Amino acid sequence: MLASAAFESQSDDSMEQEAAAPAVCETETVAMDSEMGTKTIPGAIEDAKLIEPPVQKGRVIISPDNKPLKQFKEAPKVDEVADEIARMSMFVTQFYTTENMPKVTLPYGFIRGNREPMDMNMAAPGPYTLLVKNWYNDVFQDCLSYIRHQGEHTDAYEWYHDFIAFTNLQISLYNSPDLVNDLLSMEQVVKYASLHVRNLRSAVARNALSFVAIMLDAAVSNETVFTTLSLELLPQLFMGSTSEKVVYRKPSLDIISNICTQTNSTEVVSLLVTHCSHRNPKICSTAGKGVKQVLENINVTDKQEDMTTILKNAESILRGNNSAAKKAFTDFVKRTIAVLPQHHIDTLYSELDAGSKVASIFKPHTTINERVQEKWEECQPNEGATTAEETPTNVANTGETGTTERPVFYGCTY
Repeated sequence: MLASAAFESQSDDSMEQEAAAPAVCETETVAMDSEMGTKTIPGAIEDAKLIEPPVQKGRVIISPDNKPLKQFKEAPKVDEVADEIARMSMFVTQFYTTENMPKVTLPYGFIRGNREPMDMNMAAPGPYTLLVKNWYNDVFQDCLSYIRHQGEHTDAYEWYHDFIAFTNLQISLYNSPDLVNDLLSMEQVVKYASLHVRNLRSAVARNALSFVAIMLDAAVSNETVFTTLSLELLPQLFMGSTSEKVVYRKPSLDIISNICTQTNSTEVVSLLVTHCSHRNPKICSTAGKGVKQVLENINVTDKQEDMTTILKNAESILRGNNSAAKKAFTDFVKRTIAVLPQHHIDTLYSELDAGSKVASIFKPHTTINERVQEKWEECQPNEGATTAEETPTNVANTGETGTTERPVFYGCTY
């Protein structure tokens, strides 16, 4: 991938400063001034950094830090080089929030198709509403087509194509959340997003993370879709949560927390449990907090069929070293015992290994041991009763009487 620092919407340092300080404006525009050769950031002009425009060296256009931006197969014409440098210098990255998300406007246009912009002069509200909905679907399908045909890109591909795709996906899903219910399409989109949430270009990564947040908000009412998307995204989000750069770390942590507070999926619990023993202590800590959030969402009476799986995860955690997850599962097991009827508690206890940590929590609350003791007492003989074995007999034909040499045991089968 031919890329350049000239395209960076922000330096990593400026991104760190932006996240640490109160945001001047959520929407940032970064452009190259053709006359001054300066990188200007509205809302943060004082932090603007002077940089040189891209230059040509032979058949390659390079950035000021000597990174290749564009390589021509043949010796380029002067006008061709000038146009390419101008195009590179003029790209603007625009970030949106839910407060200023465009309605029926694409800042960069369709990424693959040559469709006309939305007609805003529709008079009848009915046809207009339908037209808008279809237009958002066209935007989404245009992005999906770009994702599906990524392997076909050659010299025409630029890094900001991914940036544009995520911008258009945000606009389409935010304004038409029903699009997220197409699980087959969303599975392709979420795989594409998971590849870019840790993109080396911070502008693309930031836009991808913004899209992920919007996508999950749109899917929260559909448990199946939400769980599917979450399971695909969480591994990459956990890796991003350990980054030293706040542009990756903070959004990743926020999205993980949002997933864990919105779901009660046992599949998500199992995934979190695997990360509770991760070799990176930061991931362990984040996963432990996530386990607590998900377990608090679980209604025990609604999850009785999945309780065996949850208790297996609990056993794994209770034998581990993640203190936050240990406490969360211990509290959950106690809550389970307090809510479930006695026969369900006994059933779960009977399925546990006798020496397990979870069984030790269940044991004081089960009636299985009491019933065993009662059955044992019922099988004992009455006091004073005798059997043939207890009748005095001659010992070694000496004429002396005594008892049998073997002790008598009274067995019981139940």
